[in-house]
Amino acid sequence: MPSPRREGVQEYIATSMDDVLDALLGASVAEAFYAYLLDLGVSRNDLGRKVELLCSALDSTFEDGSVAVQRAIARRLFAKLGLEFVPVDGAGLPEYVEKLEKLRMEKE
Repeated sequence: MPSPRREGVQEYIATSMDDVLDALLGASVAEAFYAYLLDLGVSRNDLGRKVELLCSALDSTFEDGSVAVQRAIARRLFAKLGLEFVPVDGAGLPEYVEKLEKLRMEKE
């Protein structure tokens, strides 16, 4: 099982988001969302460090659908890291990233 450094986890967040947005919404919507993030001052490279802002943008863009998008990103993130994803009621992407960090620290 991979044990990536924090920077690696951040990159996995960005690639997981890429995968999910393309699969769920299509490339043109994904590009529009990334443009919106840039307007907020968040580049693709910042996604791992600005998860709360990312989730706020998802909430304002997708409203009730944001929860499903966040969960799909988390599911993809865990899969990329070879970890089992267990959905948690009421959890968003920040909680899953926190859980991932705890799991990663336990493995080191």
